[in-house]
Amino acid sequence: MSEKVTCKICHKEYASQQSLCNHTRNIHKVYRHQKNRDAIKKCHEKNRDILHFSSAKISANICTYCNKELASRQSKHDHLKTCKVRKEQELTKIKNELEQVKNDIAINNTNTGNITGNNNNNNTVNNITVNNNVTINNFNADDTTYFSDNFKNKILKYFTDYNKFHLPIPKVVQNLKFNPNHKENNNMKITNMKSDIGQKYQDNKWIYCKKSDMIDESHKIAVSMVEGWINQEQTSQDTVTGFKDYLKVNKEYIRKVIFEEINKLGYIYYKNEMEPELDD
Repeated sequence: MSEKVTCKICHKEYASQQSLCNHTRNIHKVYRHQKNRDAIKKCHEKNRDILHFSSAKISANICTYCNKELASRQSKHDHLKTCKVRKEQELTKIKNELEQVKNDIAINNTNTGNITGNNNNNNTVNNITVNNNVTINNFNADDTTYFSDNFKNKILKYFTDYNKFHLPIPKVVQNLKFNPNHKENNNMKITNMKSDIGQKYQDNKWIYCKKSDMIDESHKIAVSMVEGWINQEQTSQDTVTGFKDYLKVNKEYIRKVIFEEINKLGYIYYKNEMEPELDD
């Protein structure tokens, strides 16, 4: 039995020299009249490029959460829907956002005191008791007397930075409508982020409504509040300009970014504060 010969380019073995010559001519395009050294060098470079492309293609099909290698982009897309590591990371992210929500609310309630018996409050508001015996205000009749100067200044400052335009109005809605320390204003419910239906407290009862309209109303309430703060306070020209620029922001941006942020904050609040009370 004759000894096998090996291709110097790809190291594939052949039974005869003739088979090897056919291989190098047909596969690597190396002919006898060429200088083998140059031809082999070119083929090595070509194979290296192919190997690099293959590696990049494979890496594109690796799950960025659990590092699992999938057969194709479609397989990767399907895998991401059920990836446990991804779900755990997203749950951790939501928990962190909830902690941030609580911190923001704590800032707002610093030095606000007890609002019971405030003569400037025209709405019916009862002090929050242990058994949650709270009189809820109608959707468009919120109590706003507890907003601290510290919170107002923080909100107004956001308008001086265009990169933070997505923050101020949702934070105002959050502290007005989704505040666990002022449940008298918990007059809107977002029980499902993807549903088109929401609930608001109107005429002393909960009614179902189109969620986008409800969020739009809450957005307008928050904008009106901020406008009032600007008119009452000595604000910088940068803040005034920033707020005017916000009012000119594209409506599609408002709907996609601002409304979605309010939707998310409302859903998180419902799951953590309102739903457990219903279960009791």
